Amino acid sequence: MAPLSCVLICTIQLLAACQHEPIEFDTANRVPIDLGKQNEEQLLRYYFGGYVSPSGGDPVEAGLLLIDDGFAINPQLLDAGLRRALKDADGDGEIGWDEFIAFVGATYADARGLPLEIETFRDASDWSTESDAWFSVEVDGVMTEARRRVYVQNSALRAALEGFNEAGDRILYEPGTLIVGEHLDGDRVLETTLKRRRHDGFWDFAVYDLNGDLTSHTATGPRPLRAPVQCVGCHLGRRTFDPEKSFPAEASDGPFGPRALYVSDNLRNAEITAHFNEHAKRSDGVLGLYATLYTAQLVADRDAGILSEEDRTLLEGLGL
Repeated sequence: MAPLSCVLICTIQLLAACQHEPIEFDTANRVPIDLGKQNEEQLLRYYFGGYVSPSGGDPVEAGLLLIDDGFAINPQLLDAGLRRALKDADGDGEIGWDEFIAFVGATYADARGLPLEIETFRDASDWSTESDAWFSVEVDGVMTEARRRVYVQNSALRAALEGFNEAGDRILYEPGTLIVGEHLDGDRVLETTLKRRRHDGFWDFAVYDLNGDLTSHTATGPRPLRAPVQCVGCHLGRRTFDPEKSFPAEASDGPFGPRALYVSDNLRNAEITAHFNEHAKRSDGVLGLYATLYTAQLVADRDAGILSEEDRTLLEGLGL
């Protein structure tokens, strides 16, 4: 058996070998980052693309995200105020998941220029069930126990459908597209979630509370969801969810209540649903069946003999 003194010396040497110099974020131009996630590159491109420019950009081309032997970031390409939010809290010489999401939570809203009040969005795009410019659908799903009323501009849907074939049978929305979800208690809006498409192909996520003020997470049950971290996890993942997963069939109830899309029977069109396979593909990180339902309504109008020539041309272009 080794003498106690030798054991102590070896232990001290091992601990010393594990020590790292503190990261000097104000001067370092390469800081390793390891999120421990399967889709790490996609996540890093999403997040850091939002720090490149107001419209989003490629963080690798900009030099902010470094991909060589693993992943790293160059803090010098962040504004000083953003850089100060980077912390190597556990002193291991790299940015891990907990440290990363702490940075995102502290800086994302400012970096993305998200309005502090939802009225700023409303002033530019006033969504309403009374508006002919917006498509809307109500849904009970896994995100919240509240009923959700989701809005997408008709013009955004039509542009995505017109580009479907050219995009390789994918639904891709134009930059600037808004998708708005009101969480409801009857007619009362409890909170609003909003996503806005960036020019780099990703989406900004925001939550506005009962008073219309920007907040960090949802408040309706069954659990709070942080924006953007938990939004991104679902929208960039591959898991499917009900009621969209089962559509056009009805979905069974979940542990927190019904899972249902509240649409008329003539919109439960199996052919249209299979044509787009919208929820499973999530070509643009969108989980809802908005293009599917919009197209199904056009087909129903055609069957009823009330379809406009413009809409007929759109359907023909889709091969429907």
